[in-house]
Amino acid sequence: MTFDCGFRERAAGGETAGSVIHWLFLLLVVRNRTRRGGLAMSMVVSKDGTEIVYDREGAGAAVVLVDGALGTRSTFTKPELMRLLGHRFTVYNYDRRGRGESGDTGPYAVVREVEDIEALIVAAGGTAFMYGHSSGAALGLEAALALGRKVKALAMYEAPFNDDEAGQQRRKKYVSELEILLADGRREDAVLLFLGHLQIPAPQVEMMRGLPLWDEFKAAAPTLAYDADVLGETGRVPVERAARSSCTGDVWRGELSVYGGDGAEIEQGNAAGAASRTRGADAWGESNGVGTCFGTIFFVARVSATWMNRLSPSRGPASLRGFGRG
Repeated sequence: MTFDCGFRERAAGGETAGSVIHWLFLLLVVRNRTRRGGLAMSMVVSKDGTEIVYDREGAGAAVVLVDGALGTRSTFTKPELMRLLGHRFTVYNYDRRGRGESGDTGPYAVVREVEDIEALIVAAGGTAFMYGHSSGAALGLEAALALGRKVKALAMYEAPFNDDEAGQQRRKKYVSELEILLADGRREDAVLLFLGHLQIPAPQVEMMRGLPLWDEFKAAAPTLAYDADVLGETGRVPVERAARSSCTGDVWRGELSVYGGDGAEIEQGNAAGAASRTRGADAWGESNGVGTCFGTIFFVARVSATWMNRLSPSRGPASLRGFGRG
């Protein structure tokens, strides 16, 4: 099993204001509601009866895309990732429970979301690669640990784990306030709290509130608590748990690849340190100089080329052409 983990460990404050450009770009440019010809929308039923809606595109080995906070299968970089990966893989792009067109059955537990992913993998033929972004990366790790060899490889981009004590205290305060707001039914305030936690400046938040997407954010606000649960009580990098994985074998070598947008040197160093503590892990890091939104595409391009090389080693190194590099 491969851990291609984009651990951008936040140095002092958890998620950083570096995501401002990322959010604006995703909200205003990347957002894509168009259902292109050949895109198959389907549904699976999870173990607890929850209906999980997904799109399928492409041909080849299966890849499941897992969203971060407030994302759905048609927002952020998801449509573009589907198009790019669809040249080489069959892409399964789904709405996490409580979002978009998928259902939601209480009470919530992280294992329920793992079961959702398992249902998708079964629909995909029994095994799949997996890519998770932000809290979706943390959920992907939970699924990989639980599902073993059903997950061929896991790519994690900017998982918001944090080993910094100050950052953890800030996260604890955020989670406590979030629980109060959601208990009172104050969904918009919960979204505002989350964006404040990301340190997005007030003028940009006000601009977001004028977009049609804002109503979708409010509808998905309860799932912010789900993301908090996925990251665990402390939000620390789960090195020890990842090291306990029994999924590594002769074909899929255990690997921890460090990648993170324009991460500061300390962030890259912390992530490399996490890799050094993980059994059989390798670490690499680079700054792509273009920010998180474009970095997502570059990261997936590099990871997908690695996956293709492992699927067909006799064909030689896979090109990144068509993915922004090559």
